[in-house]
Amino acid sequence: MRTLCSAVLAMEAVLVLLAMPLAAGGVTPERQPWVIAVGVGLMVLLIISIGGLRRGWGVVLGWILQFLLLLTGVLVPLMFVLGAIFLALWIAAVVIGGRVDRRRSLGPPAVG
Repeated sequence: MRTLCSAVLAMEAVLVLLAMPLAAGGVTPERQPWVIAVGVGLMVLLIISIGGLRRGWGVVLGWILQFLLLLTGVLVPLMFVLGAIFLALWIAAVVIGGRVDRRRSLGPPAVG
């Protein structure tokens, strides 16, 4: 599960990095530092959650970050769509990764 979840979180961090200038350009100059701070904070939390996947709390943080990414649609409406796509990818990573982990824990299949 860690591999799939970390790939989704890493792609999200890149997405946030690329969306920051778009979001900052769409607000008044007084609000631009706040938008950039939120983007950088979200990106850092995404990266931290990748490291937390080994300890278990990264999955919980990943779920929280999925919904925070959806909320960034308030600043950039396209992020509602992208956030929904990444939420679907996150759900798939957790479900499919969990299945793979359970099969690996059972050991190799019997031959013959």
